[in-house]
Formats: sequence, structure tokens, C-alpha cells
Amino acid sequence: MNSPAPIPGRNVFRRLLASMVAFGLMIGIFFPFIEHALFQGSHGLSWSFFLLCMAAGCAVGLVNYLLFHLVISRELSSMIQGMQCINARVNQALRSGDPSPFQCVINVSTEDQLGEAARAFNTMGDAIEELFQEEQRLRRIMATLANETDPVAVARHIVENLPHHLAGELVLLYLRQRQDFVLQAATGDRLAAPESIEVDPARLQAMLESGRSCRHSGVTSDALLLIPLRYDRAVIALLAVAAPTPSSPDERLRGWETYAGLVTPYLHNALLHQQLQEQASIDPLTRAFNRRFGMRRLQEEFHKAQRHQGQLSLIMLDLDHFKRINDLHGHQAGDMVLSVMTMAITDNLRQEDIFCRYGGEEFLVLLPGSNLAAATRGAERLRRLVGRLELPLAQETQLTLSLGVATWPLISTSDPQELLRAADQALYHAKHIGRNRVAVHDGQEVRGARPEEMEKYEG
Repeated sequence: MNSPAPIPGRNVFRRLLASMVAFGLMIGIFFPFIEHALFQGSHGLSWSFFLLCMAAGCAVGLVNYLLFHLVISRELSSMIQGMQCINARVNQALRSGDPSPFQCVINVSTEDQLGEAARAFNTMGDAIEELFQEEQRLRRIMATLANETDPVAVARHIVENLPHHLAGELVLLYLRQRQDFVLQAATGDRLAAPESIEVDPARLQAMLESGRSCRHSGVTSDALLLIPLRYDRAVIALLAVAAPTPSSPDERLRGWETYAGLVTPYLHNALLHQQLQEQASIDPLTRAFNRRFGMRRLQEEFHKAQRHQGQLSLIMLDLDHFKRINDLHGHQAGDMVLSVMTMAITDNLRQEDIFCRYGGEEFLVLLPGSNLAAATRGAERLRRLVGRLELPLAQETQLTLSLGVATWPLISTSDPQELLRAADQALYHAKHIGRNRVAVHDGQEVRGARPEEMEKYEG
């Protein structure tokens, strides 16, 4: 909005000067009559006395104006300088995006209307500065979110970098997993919050149709205000804010809903990126990692072991007589067997271990930091585990595994593919000497695992 143009020739101080001089002149004109009526002065109503009184009245008016101008103009000049400072800083902030403190303050020295005007101006300056600071903070938050592709990291940034006008409450973010919403990030007393929230479809539909928030009794002492994060008419997450009062002020609620609308696209992009990454790295049948992902991680873990002078063991395993299962029970039963075996094995590996489908019924396990003895015991544990699996097949079938183990640096090579070939040679040897057993490549020879190498295994 453009400010109105000043009226040409209009000056408050000139009008004030004219008014004060005119008032003094008027007093000078009436004073002789008043003095003559009250005191019967000896000088009478002479022209010289008239002129003297008018001159005195004009002088008094002029002195009053000068005193007023001296007192008021100093306060007004301070206000003008402050306003000019604010104007310059706002223009600079708009051009450069620098929201550094304005430092434009009027020193309030009076308690009258001028003082109130100065205080109002200082309040306005603080509000403008806070607005710029908040805008810059939001820009930084959005830039951080734009560079994140991990949904959990995005969720953490959303609740930990709140705008100032929303900070200071228990704020939780739940990502949707089917019908449940699972807690991913929190600021405040996380222990007071439920780890998951189940929202029935009717309530979700109501939130979608109304676009408004709802309440959920989920915290020990307070209710949760649930703010849906919607993308393409689907609720992908919930912001849960502790609301100690029965109802939240409309302005604060609108602030939360506006913030949710700003951050939702970034969270959706991270979820989409995660989905694409999983599709690119997960075997669709067994849900184990696929071969391409396994080979990439083999390169990474091998070079990490080299840098830190650590160890890396591989287990190549193959399901014995898998073709017979397909022939007897059909390919669907064979797919089910691979899925059940994969689930059992992944549940019994360490968090840092990597299990991937190498091809067909052949799988690869990466064991970072494990030596040959530990890897051999781990292979024996997997062999016995799979042998105990009960399968829902029409004809009783016992699964057996053949496994080959190799460890760097016992396999002295700078090529991770050589380590993989050593594990594959050990697997071939296990099959050659009778299947359902563990074989190792110790860098000198390929042989069956000795009983003493597995004697620490229990179970």
C-alpha cells in the first residue's frame, strides 16, 4: 500500500507559529481595553499603548512557539530517525535476506502522547524484526528439509526446529504405517507420549473431509491435538501437540495447520524416496536385500575393513535339493519356503549383518567385524536353525543348508570379488562332501569345518 502524498504547502509547525502569534496579537489588542476598564490606567487608550501591547502579544506568541518547537522537535526528530532506520533496515533485509537485529529504538522520555507514540513505534519495530527473523528461520527449516531424504530425519527436523510462535510444547510426529501411526520424533517429555496411535478409519475420513484437527486422549495428563499432514488427500502423518486446555485458541491452531501444510511436501518426498530405495534394493519375493544392493555393501564393508584394519567374513549358503521341493509341491510352495527361510535367518542375525539373495536359492551373508571362527559358528547356527523349520506342506519336508565361509584378511586380496569367490568355493566344497554342512576357506585350503570350530555353538 502506497502512503498518501503530502498536501503541498501544509506544515504543522508553520500553522502552529501562525496560531500562537495570532493568539498573542489578539491578546495584545484586547489587553488595553481590559486594563483601562479594570484599572483606569493613566496612559488611556493611546495608539502607542495599543502598538506596544500588540508587539508584546506577538513576542509572547513567538517565544511560546520557540519553546514548544525546542521541546517537541527533539522528540519528533528521534522518532523520525527511528522510522528512517526501520525503513532502511527493512529495505536492506528485503534485498539481501539478512534478518540481523534492526537496532532501531526510540528512547522514551515522556509519559504523554509522544511517549505512547514512541512506545508504539518500538513495539512495531520489534514486531517487524521478529517477523523477518521468523521468516528467515522458516527458510532455514525448509532448506534443511529439502536436503533430507530419510523420513525419520525429516520428522526429527520438523519437531526440533519449530517456529518460535509454536515452540515450547510437547510436540510429537507419528508416521503412518497402515492403520497405526508410529512415533518417530518428539520434543518435550517423550516418555509421556504413546509409542503409537491407532486412529479408526471413520476419524481419518472425518479429518480428510473437514481438513481440521481432532483430539485424542493419549498423554498421561493432557489430551493430544492431532493435526493431519495430508498429501494428495491421504493422511501420511500426524502432528500431535499436547493441549492442556479443553480447546486451543483458533489463532494457535491455524498456526499449527499452516506449519503442517508447509512441511508436508518435504515429508512426502522423503517417504517416496525411501519407497523407491526399498524397491531398488529389496528382493520382491523374499524381502531380503537383492544382489545389486549386496554387492554394493560388499564393496563398502570390504574397504571399511581395509581402512580400519578390521575383518570381514562372508557366508554363502544354498538350500539343498530345492528343485525337488519345486517338483513335488509346486513353484508357489518353493517361493513360500524361500520366504519362510529368509524370515527365520534375518531374525537371527545381528543388526549390522547384511543378508541378501544372491540368485535362485543361493544367499549371501555379510558379517562385518567377524573373524573366521565366529563366522563358522554363525554358519552352523543358521544350518541348525533352518533344519528345525516346520513347513505347511502336504508332505513332510526337512530343509537343509550347505554353507561356505571365508574371511578377510585370511583371504589375502585387495579385491572383494576374490573374497566372494573364496566363499563360493567353500560352498561348492560343502556340497561336494555331502551337503547339509559348513565348509571354510582359511586362505590355505578349502575344507569342511572341524567340530572344534563349532564347539562353542549352543542350541
